[in-house]
Amino acid sequence: MMSRRISGKLAAGVSWIALIWSLAACTAGAQPLAKSTRDARIDELIRKLGSDEYVVRERASQALADLGLDALDALAQAQYDDDVEIAVRARRLLLSIQVRWITDTDPADVRQILEHYGRLPPSQRASVLDRLAGLNNAGALVALARIARYDPSPQVSRLAALRFLRAAAPDERERPKVRRTVERLVGHSQRTSARWLRIGLTLWEHPKEAVDLWSKIVDEEWSTYLAHPQQNGPEVLRALLLAHVEVLLRHDRRQEAHQVAERILPLMSDDSAQLIEMADWLLEREWPDLIETLYARFHDAFHQNTVLMFRLAESRRKSGGEEHARQAAQQALQQVARNGPHAVWLLGISLENDGFFHWAEMAYRELTDVPNPDYKEHASVFISLAEMLHDLKRDDEAAKALRKLVQAGAERPLKAAIERETRQTIDRLAARA
Repeated sequence: MMSRRISGKLAAGVSWIALIWSLAACTAGAQPLAKSTRDARIDELIRKLGSDEYVVRERASQALADLGLDALDALAQAQYDDDVEIAVRARRLLLSIQVRWITDTDPADVRQILEHYGRLPPSQRASVLDRLAGLNNAGALVALARIARYDPSPQVSRLAALRFLRAAAPDERERPKVRRTVERLVGHSQRTSARWLRIGLTLWEHPKEAVDLWSKIVDEEWSTYLAHPQQNGPEVLRALLLAHVEVLLRHDRRQEAHQVAERILPLMSDDSAQLIEMADWLLEREWPDLIETLYARFHDAFHQNTVLMFRLAESRRKSGGEEHARQAAQQALQQVARNGPHAVWLLGISLENDGFFHWAEMAYRELTDVPNPDYKEHASVFISLAEMLHDLKRDDEAAKALRKLVQAGAERPLKAAIERETRQTIDRLAARA
């Protein structure tokens, strides 16, 4: 029956997106009478949570508790009700609902990750989702779907569904079983996370429709965020936009991806870790204009964090703004230098580890390329500079840095100090130079 309706709609020229959403509606609308009766009953009970009569409130609470998971979707929404009594009781009921986060069919690695999931506060559950997504197997997909369906937190459930959406489809041998399991979990649910799971299942079979489907998800979530910012928060929307950018880039739609990336910046906070992550992300995608926008928006946070300032400098250098790049880097370097030469050396190491070799060299040479270097205290800096230059295939410059150290070691008072600092003999250093 359903297939005849579908083919009829296709023949009529209905767009593919409309088809997907009609499929979702059909799936959610099976057995409409039973669903309508049950939902009406739950809605009535939730309204009674705010009754003026204590007995009515208590009976409604008990009835909802007896319904358990069947009432979860409605209670998850009711926890944000304008009626404080309803909201408080809904939250209390949500906490009382027992969810089996681990099932007998979960593989061992999934069971291990989910072992203490139910005891974690929502703020710590995102790391569990990351670990599950990292497994990249069918069992992890089912676990993510379970969390997306049943976690009472709108943010956590959406994040779980987002990771499900971004995950690779299981192989053709496992796909039918995983699909059946996820469809059973989703059931009639109209939670946002459940709708995303349905779209994820659709994308397994129709990956070419990713751009349009992701655009629809983003537009709906953006509207929800604007309408209820306190309920939803920017975290999920930010993660959703980041994922949307990647989808667009995979489909060679770079201009659209840039426009979506612009929408992320107003959702950022001044948290330094978050800003560093975003700066790195923008650097990798070579969008210097957006890094400048980020800098303008969080000027004070950048100037208080040398890591961010060197990201800004690297972006400017790569886009041809050498002078402005050097100014930003010099300002950051001077800030670190106030803590002494050792801090400058550690900065050089950190920049080298991050792949910012140009600025690592600048930091190292702040200590080596001076009229009278302190060979006794900074011998290791010469070694760091030489080894980095050697790795960059700049062997002549590497040898020159080592020769300066070897020449200094010819003086007896410095020889022992240099050998102790570098844990290498002067003769060995001379051989490398």
